[in-house]
Amino acid sequence: MACAGYLCKECGGVGEIVHYKIPLTEANMHNPKISIANENLQLFCRSRHKRIHDELEGKGLRIKFDNDRNKEPIKIFQKISNKMTFALLFISRRFFMNQKLEDEINEVVRLITIDKKLGKSIIAKEEADFVKALADKKRYPRAEYVLARMYLCGNQIEQNKTLCMKYLARSSRHASYDIQLKIAFVYHVMGEYKKIAKCLERGLKDCIWL
Repeated sequence: MACAGYLCKECGGVGEIVHYKIPLTEANMHNPKISIANENLQLFCRSRHKRIHDELEGKGLRIKFDNDRNKEPIKIFQKISNKMTFALLFISRRFFMNQKLEDEINEVVRLITIDKKLGKSIIAKEEADFVKALADKKRYPRAEYVLARMYLCGNQIEQNKTLCMKYLARSSRHASYDIQLKIAFVYHVMGEYKKIAKCLERGLKDCIWL
């Protein structure tokens, strides 16, 4: 999935679970425009998906089916198995993906490419502007992390430790475990040892849902 660009819409990590923007209900569960239409589907990592559904549960908006997959829904929506998720993603990719989702995937793939270039090759100004736009407008955790490193090293952006710390902290508040490890390493390089423990704690909490 990662090789095909299937990444979490919110954090840029590996996407594993399809989420319905409009929750399934008894009234709409058989409506293909709701249940399988690409416009109503979003891809999240496990931890982001759980947080969203915890909020919906508090509002009484979640449903699930029993172990026999009966049609009558009950209170909480059962987690989709990995095999079903992969199948749904494949179908979505080939038959229902619209241009907006394609653009979002291309953004994340380009962001990861820039991330891998840090410390190895020169970042172009347009790439720096692209990262800053994603960090400030879409608040992608990976973009915030990459931008922090750029401020730390002065890579196509004026070196600024204060802004580096700001974007590291912002990214750490909602990043997935893989990015938390990257942030912890930067804190280690900077000598900010007290902040490392918090990153690792958040990373471990994110791993619980893998």
